[in-house]
Amino acid sequence: MKLRVNGQVLTSIHSDRFVREEGDRFVKVFTRRRDRDAEVERLRWLREAGIGVPDELPGGPREIVTARLPGTPLDTVIRERWRDMSHGDRNALMRRVADLCRMFAAAGLDWPDLVTYHIFVAREQLYVLDPARLRRGKLELSALFWSAEEPTVSRTERLRFWRYYTGDPSVRPPSPRAIGSRGRFRPYRWVLQRGQRIMIPAWSSEFVTAIDLPFGSPEEMLQSPDLFELRRIHGRINAYLPGFKVYIKVTPDEAEAKAEWSNHRKLLASGFRVPHPAAGGVLQDGRGLFASVALPEQADALSECLHDLDMRRAMLAVADYARRLHAGGLVHKDLYLCHFFGAPDTDQLALIDLARVHATRSWRLRVKDLAAIVMSAREMGVSWTLLYRCLRRYGGGRALARIVVPKARRMARHVPLNIRQGVETLKPPCT
Repeated sequence: MKLRVNGQVLTSIHSDRFVREEGDRFVKVFTRRRDRDAEVERLRWLREAGIGVPDELPGGPREIVTARLPGTPLDTVIRERWRDMSHGDRNALMRRVADLCRMFAAAGLDWPDLVTYHIFVAREQLYVLDPARLRRGKLELSALFWSAEEPTVSRTERLRFWRYYTGDPSVRPPSPRAIGSRGRFRPYRWVLQRGQRIMIPAWSSEFVTAIDLPFGSPEEMLQSPDLFELRRIHGRINAYLPGFKVYIKVTPDEAEAKAEWSNHRKLLASGFRVPHPAAGGVLQDGRGLFASVALPEQADALSECLHDLDMRRAMLAVADYARRLHAGGLVHKDLYLCHFFGAPDTDQLALIDLARVHATRSWRLRVKDLAAIVMSAREMGVSWTLLYRCLRRYGGGRALARIVVPKARRMARHVPLNIRQGVETLKPPCT
């Protein structure tokens, strides 16, 4: 999905520049001419180093016009083709990327934004784009190393790439402990940079849609004769429109619906697998409405289908998702297994119920997310051995386990106030 403004298809929006697509070329427009001149200089550095960059075309004084790059983004190759590639083709591609990184290091260039979606794989050469943060210095590859952390790529393969790059097996790769260790938390900027690639309309108090729907207001959606109500809980209504495969959530106020829309928009645009927003708005009585596109029919909550999947691969994928979420400086606050959806034929997971997601560096809230995973996994019969392995995959060790496990046990013993008062019966925490 791309944002169209005044007839222009915008593919990237930043505070000081935006990129629009015009046929087979891209036009990057800067607010200041000096920023444009600085990026032209960085492109010259890359050409002098023998690194492939887009061909420049004539443009205005605050524009950089480039031709479309040949090939496919590396992150697309990893997510969609990696599983079907042969062992030799994977190694050959990793060697090509390692050679590219050595060219950066030999030229004395550092690029904090050297990540998988900034590298294009063509048959004869690798290309890079958007060198806005390129600078002189020592190359640091943690962003590239962990941006390739998709379920299709094993840690062994990433370590093999690291050996190709360094040529020395004794050199240790970047550690993920900057995410999982207390006092060393540093969000990786690349995690939330994919937001410049998928554009979804901003929230509107009247009515906003991100897909084609024949409704003109939130009331029309709720008055649809095909609407099937699923449940009512805590003043919220969950419903389903089977004809459009859309789930609807009615919240007590606008703030919650707006937060869920914004969080879906941010995470989807940042490369996380979450349901696509469909519609949102405010009802006449002040309640909020948020609708999202249903996940594929074969996807089901891990709390229901975990025993039908490869449990080890599914739980390691959960740990990977949690680490990527926390690496972007975000916490979920309800990270139970029932909020992860997966399918038997894929390792990719989707996350739902994003109303409470927010940006924070709080160590306590990250521990709470991990404890929620551990507690709900123990209720599903997941062994402690596998859970400790998941915590190591997340980036922690024994020290992290000594904090997370007691927290999970306290959460398991906790009984909410409305249950203690007899208002409701005991249900799983995520419902």
